[in-house]
Amino acid sequence: MTLKISSLFCRILPLALLLPTACHAQIQKYFTNEVNERAGPCPDDPLQIGYKHIIDVNTDQQTESDRVAAGQAPRTPYVFPLCNRFKYLMEERVLEVILPDITFVCGYNGTNVELCVLDGNEFQVNVAPGSTTTNATFAGISFFSYTGVAVKAYGDVRSNIRFNDVKFQGFQNSATAIHQSNPVGDKPMNVFVDTVLFENGVGRHLIDNEGGTLIVNDLTIGEGVIADSVIRTSKAGTSTLKTASATLSDLVRFTQTEGGSTHTVTGLTVTEMNSLGTVLYVTDGGSYLSATNVNVNNIRVLEAYRKKFMEDFTVQTSRNFNVLVATDQATADGTSFTVKDSDGVDRVFSASNGAVVNIHDSSATNLVGTSPPDLLSNVAMAEDGGSMNVLRLQVANVEWFSTVFCAICGSTIQVLNSCVDGGRVSAPAFKSADSTIDPATSNNYMNVEELTADRCFNNQQASVFSEQDTGEACFSETGTGACEGQCIAGFADAGECMVEGGPAAAQVTPSVAPPAQANPSCPASPPTPVPTLPPGFTVNGIPPGGGEPVVEETIPPGNPGGAPLGGGTPGSSPGGSPGSPGGSGGDGVNSAEPPSGDGSSANQYFHAFSVAGALVMARLVHRVLF
Repeated sequence: MTLKISSLFCRILPLALLLPTACHAQIQKYFTNEVNERAGPCPDDPLQIGYKHIIDVNTDQQTESDRVAAGQAPRTPYVFPLCNRFKYLMEERVLEVILPDITFVCGYNGTNVELCVLDGNEFQVNVAPGSTTTNATFAGISFFSYTGVAVKAYGDVRSNIRFNDVKFQGFQNSATAIHQSNPVGDKPMNVFVDTVLFENGVGRHLIDNEGGTLIVNDLTIGEGVIADSVIRTSKAGTSTLKTASATLSDLVRFTQTEGGSTHTVTGLTVTEMNSLGTVLYVTDGGSYLSATNVNVNNIRVLEAYRKKFMEDFTVQTSRNFNVLVATDQATADGTSFTVKDSDGVDRVFSASNGAVVNIHDSSATNLVGTSPPDLLSNVAMAEDGGSMNVLRLQVANVEWFSTVFCAICGSTIQVLNSCVDGGRVSAPAFKSADSTIDPATSNNYMNVEELTADRCFNNQQASVFSEQDTGEACFSETGTGACEGQCIAGFADAGECMVEGGPAAAQVTPSVAPPAQANPSCPASPPTPVPTLPPGFTVNGIPPGGGEPVVEETIPPGNPGGAPLGGGTPGSSPGGSPGSPGGSGGDGVNSAEPPSGDGSSANQYFHAFSVAGALVMARLVHRVLF
């Protein structure tokens, strides 16, 4: 066993150099023993005992494994220290996890500031497929410049791997940091991550959980990360994320939950992103997302899009984003969401294709939507049989949204004890005739400063704009039908904001029936001509501050359809059709034409459109793209 103390060195060195010093004893926290035959003094710090070559780590592990297999007693504990301020050129070599109950530690204390760097190679760490006895810990290790999978966590469910204070940086080629899978069995090994930082890299799913149990505490997405998702959970896996943040990066999604999986998120902050598709995404029957204390603020994707577009007409980045999207009979519960001070908001909350979304005690304030130019953007949207239950949602100062609440194509929204106070929208709420927005004993309060629609404008009545015929008229595949509707009073019946109190909202569980068939009133193919609209539905198209309508510039020649974020194969990012991932109401990144003008918010742009026509056409375009 080795214990290195540098106090003697600190006493002798000042005398030799005739210099004052404040040296103090530094103790190597982790001990070695007879197993570590090839460990020795580190090049940059001879008082530290560690390994200079990864091949020596593998060899000492294999030697001990062979001894134990031959009947000799294990020489535990198994601790393999790496030298600090040292870069290990991996090339074609991989660090193998061979021994059970093993710790790989950086330097004196096992922190990433000590800089033990595994650099390069397609793969860097391997846990053998199906391993049943692995219990490995990586403390303070940095994983740099890998091009495939940094850590193959391929053991079975009886094994565990832990990461404490680790860093992933400079990864390339749509790489994955931790791939949690079991290629030769059912459930993979358990993965625990406590303090992890990602910076300056291009990845696909940074942590990819295929059917296992993943627990992550304190995750940071720093500057310069491009990825399809930070955490993907699939194949009935279970993930837990507590305390996470992202900034100055480009993400299609922060979390992606699918295939009957469960993901619990607590304490997530997303701010000042370069581009963003959707923060939280859940899909497929049996999948469940629970998110609490989510803060999304200062997302200026429209401003970033315009800047990038002016620099390069072939830019591939998003100009709109969503916060929580549930689809295909998935279920999502959101509590204490704060979404504020952002532009390019497509949908804050969305439930589609039989999904159920419950939103409690949340707020959406100081937001600029995408209508125009994308025509359809909403704070809360239910479509294609989706259900949404909203309790105590405060909406304030939202501009250029089609509606605050929107239910179409056989969907339902229940809104209780909620407020819409100030803003500029085309209509406070909209539903197709086959959908429901439940206003009964709602205790909702509505005080919209300026509605831009000619119909359903009475703030005192706080009406719902209701489309009467969703069959052969508005949603006709020929596109020749007229959209006629009526205003329904009673959506808001409170004289003041009731966000602070009131009854609990009913929890709705998703149907276990087969996936819902497409609603015939919402065809998959768009009409050829624009539907004919009665004059009464024309929006007053005067931008803030008055003046004449602004005409958008034509997109310059050569600007292609959208490629997936991060340079992947066109159409490979979820949420997009080939060549055009994303779009209004979608989830992926898009590259539609930019808004014109040089202002900082979408309210500088104008399209003369009707409320009904906007909803119909955007819905049909969305159907084509997705």
